[in-house]
Order: sequence, then C-alpha cells, then structure tokens
Amino acid sequence: MLGRNADGMALSMTEIRLLVSLSISLTFTAFAASSDFDARVCLAYTDSKDRKNCCNELGVPADKCGTDNTHQSPISNDLSKESDPTIQSTSYSQIGKTEDSSWAIARRFTSRIVIPLGRSREEVKATLERAAKELMKKTNADAIMVFAYRLGDPTTGMYSAGQAIYAPNGKWGDAATNSPKKISIDINNLYFALPDHTVKTGDTISLQNSTNTYVYISTKYGSWHDIDIVARVPNGTKAIILERKFEPIGEEEFVRYRIRTIGSGTNYEGWVHKSDTR
Repeated sequence: MLGRNADGMALSMTEIRLLVSLSISLTFTAFAASSDFDARVCLAYTDSKDRKNCCNELGVPADKCGTDNTHQSPISNDLSKESDPTIQSTSYSQIGKTEDSSWAIARRFTSRIVIPLGRSREEVKATLERAAKELMKKTNADAIMVFAYRLGDPTTGMYSAGQAIYAPNGKWGDAATNSPKKISIDINNLYFALPDHTVKTGDTISLQNSTNTYVYISTKYGSWHDIDIVARVPNGTKAIILERKFEPIGEEEFVRYRIRTIGSGTNYEGWVHKSDTR
C-alpha cells in the first residue's frame, strides 16, 4: 500500500523515492558527525598503537584515523588547531594493559594512566572522568577504577595525580549491586606540588640523623633489617648521590638515595633515607 501525504492523497512512486533518499542522506550526515567526533578523540593519542586501538574500539574508519597508509586523514591531528579544547586538555597515556579484577558476580577492571603536568584541578578531574568513561565503554564492566600518575612517577603503587571509580554508587565494593553508576574522583595534591630539585645525582651530601649519632646504610631500597645493613656511619659522613628513587605516600614523596661514602677509611655504597641527609 502506498503512503499518503498531509492531504490524505496517495504518494506517487517518485515522491516515495525522494523521501527515502532524504532519510538516507540525513542518517549518513548524523553518522558522519558522530564519526568525526570519535576520530578527534582518537587523534588526541600521540602513540600510533593507542590511536589505532581507540579507532578500532569506537569504529572510526581507518582513513579518518591516520592509520590507513593509502589515504590521508581529512581531520588534523594537530591539537593546537583543534576546535574542541576539551580533547587537548584531557588527553592521557595508558600504562601497560588493562587489569582484570573481576570476581564471581561482578566484572571489574583497573587501568593506570599518566596525565601530563601543568593542568588545573578541573582539567585533572575531567581527564579522570574521560578515562573512566572510555574504559567503561570498552569493557562494559560493572566497575572501573583508574589510577593516574605524573610523568616519571612509579606507576605500581599509590596514584600521584588522582583516582577515578566508575561503579554503582561510585564505590568499587558495590560492583555487584544494581544501584545507579556514578563516577567518584579523588585528586592527589601531589600532582600540583613543585618538583624537588634541591639535590641531584652527583651532588655531595652530609649524612645526619636527627635522633642518633649515626646513619644506617642498607643494601636494599625497601628494607632496613639487620641483614640488609652494610654499614653504620657517624653523623657528618660525606657521600655522593648515585641515584634518587621516590614513591608517593599520601600527598608527599617518600625519597631515598643510593649513595657512596667518601673520605678516609672504608667507603660504603647503599641506600639512605632523605631525612638522614643534609
């Protein structure tokens, strides 16, 4: 049966063809707009592998993603010219693979990312939200957790930039419930702290303990048991810094130095706490 127009008259085949053609054109235009936005999101990734994975996940055609060698992408990946500043100010890099933390009745995934320095608190928050939403879209999980770090920080421990949880009630432990999902954000003020450049590798320091007359030197970065102690040297002993290691502890950095003592007698090499130096 033929369709009818506003006056109740039967539509001719020519009119039907025109309507079908218009419908297809509008659908294609809407798809193209969505595809272009998704392409801009993926082009924010500077690493070609991350960009390709993003395009595959969002269904962006290769010729718009900069991954098709036979065509030049019509969308610029020069972020300085990007009309949407949100994409540039919320870019991030994922570290390692997404971790599966699922259990019997809930699918949970964890991701670790690096956020470039120099962003405002609102931009850090927006970056965490973006990362959580993108991981949720990729995994369709019951709960998502994102740990964010500053560039150069250890990425195996506590987050130095912030954390996002996308889960029922915004709580990781509520993953198995039917409560509405929301994103909870925790920003570490350590991200905004000025870097500590007071000492560097090669500098000479003095070993000084504020409560004892000596300083313990350990063979291990993370252990000060008796078996680990290579020497106990008097306060005022001079040493050269060979290496600096640190890790976020709350909103502060826990710093230790690998040193080599200098001066007369036996020289020792090992780790000391930053608090035992002057």
